[in-house]
Amino acid sequence: MKTIFFFKEEILSDVKKVCEDIFEKDKTFKFKIFKKENWVLVIESKTRDEAFKRGMWFLKKALKGKEDKIIKVGKWYFVVKK
Repeated sequence: MKTIFFFKEEILSDVKKVCEDIFEKDKTFKFKIFKKENWVLVIESKTRDEAFKRGMWFLKKALKGKEDKIIKVGKWYFVVKK
């Protein structure tokens, strides 16, 4: 499963830092950040439940106060199958 966020360039360094810090503590945390029309964060998870939990944690903790920098496309984030 994948959790997907779209975000503005202003928070790119913050998003990278949070993801790298999480990876240092939890080697199962796999992520990709890349540029399409906007910046995209993809977080890998084993289960749908884990994907939703990671997405909600990221939204409520890592991106708290930066919600205006997230590009909301109907939802704050998406969970999709691989």
